[in-house]
Amino acid sequence: ASYGMILQVSGRSVTNIPNEQVSATQARATLDAFYLQRLNPQFNLRISGGNLTAAKTARTSIYSNAGNSWTMSSVDKGVRSVMIGLEGRI
Repeated sequence: ASYGMILQVSGRSVTNIPNEQVSATQARATLDAFYLQRLNPQFNLRISGGNLTAAKTARTSIYSNAGNSWTMSSVDKGVRSVMIGLEGRI
């Protein structure tokens, strides 16, 4: 059997172009993991989990041009995922 984890940490990101665009993305941390079990020489069972911390991504952008401004905000919901698969050779 084997297993592993991946932790990805992203800091806050800010872009500022004067009189044109201001954008910000909030910090987040995601955790992915897997477990692999050899069932026999021909087949493996893999269990994978994605975004186990349920981290959300929040972005806000403000655009301006000729005295007009527009704001765009988005939040990607932190969705956890689990996959179970059978791997093998025929």
